Amino acid sequence: MRCQSCEIKIEEKRHEADSLLTKLKELEDDDENLKTEQEACLAVHVLTRDTSV
Repeated sequence: MRCQSCEIKIEEKRHEADSLLTKLKELEDDDENLKTEQEACLAVHVLTRDTSV
């Protein structure tokens, strides 16, 4: 049987891990949004660049 302080530390570490996983998911979502935005900017740049020679 684990002592009370060990149980508390385990619960704190679980909470910390959950927070880190949530933050990771948010960063991955932000990264996806940035990639989409960069692709859109590139498409606009390609479509609007001066093609006259």
